Amino acid sequence: MYENWKFERWETPISNERLVSMISLVDDGEKLSVIVGGLPGRKDVQFIFTNYPAYRNIQELYRTELWSRLYEKNLGNTFIVPQSEWVASFKNEILEVFFPDMVHYMICTEFGCLEVLSDTVPEIKVMETSSNEAF
Repeated sequence: MYENWKFERWETPISNERLVSMISLVDDGEKLSVIVGGLPGRKDVQFIFTNYPAYRNIQELYRTELWSRLYEKNLGNTFIVPQSEWVASFKNEILEVFFPDMVHYMICTEFGCLEVLSDTVPEIKVMETSSNEAF
């Protein structure tokens, strides 16, 4: 599945973290908000996508072929797929008219991989307090 995929590192506050977890994913119809973090002593990070015609959240264990392709590439937990087959699958469809500059974003966590198609760079916020400080 990933033979023709090219990956590029996407620098974010969680790019170099060893293990991160998805804390929440909320799609309210106007924005897709994803909070990632959950490490003791570290702040959580929120990604906010405002134009996102498609996204998918896949458990990590179903991405073993992806992990083998990424091994030793030093891409970190966040990257983009510039020549995405998923984006290409929308060519000549209505999404190309409304989202001509779609980018395939990937946020990988300890147990999953979130993929988001968006034509705008997401807003990224470092949370003031970690959600795990209450535990």
